[in-house]
Amino acid sequence: MKNKVITGLLGLLGFLVVLGMATPALADDFNHATVTDKSSQEGKTEVTSTVASNFTLQVPASFTLAYNTFDTKIGGVKILNGADVNGNGYGIAANQVVNVTAKNDGPLTSKNGGTIKFTVNDQASASKDSFASDSFGTKQFTNSDVISGKEVPVFMHIGQDQWNNAASGDYTGSITFNATLTNK
Repeated sequence: MKNKVITGLLGLLGFLVVLGMATPALADDFNHATVTDKSSQEGKTEVTSTVASNFTLQVPASFTLAYNTFDTKIGGVKILNGADVNGNGYGIAANQVVNVTAKNDGPLTSKNGGTIKFTVNDQASASKDSFASDSFGTKQFTNSDVISGKEVPVFMHIGQDQWNNAASGDYTGSITFNATLTNK
């Protein structure tokens, strides 16, 4: 009886091995070309690739402005090469630029309703007067600029008249920087 059980198990094991060898292998899609003695065919492979431009806009996160200062460098704007978490991308392609603009989000304001108007510029002013408008403009960064570490300074200008008329209090405000990738 014991021999019959062992023989039966060995037979079942042999059947399973044969069944496993008969399992077909599955593959990806293929273009098949059949060639006979007097004919020919061609197959075509489509190749795709993605070249991603990845960069990081670096701007000052925050700044504490001293009372009665007229032109203060609050930091700089810079573009850094970057790759995503999968290692895709390398920065800015040679035929592209990153355009950076700065938007003054309004005056500095306090909880008691006081305001201090300011402008955003890329250089210091010799004047203690208020600027009529922001003059940061649009700054362009090329691939070479990114590699060389180009940084554009950011200045805040507040005129003497604004400080003279400011009520006491804690003031806050912000500047929004925008970076846009375009072709040259």
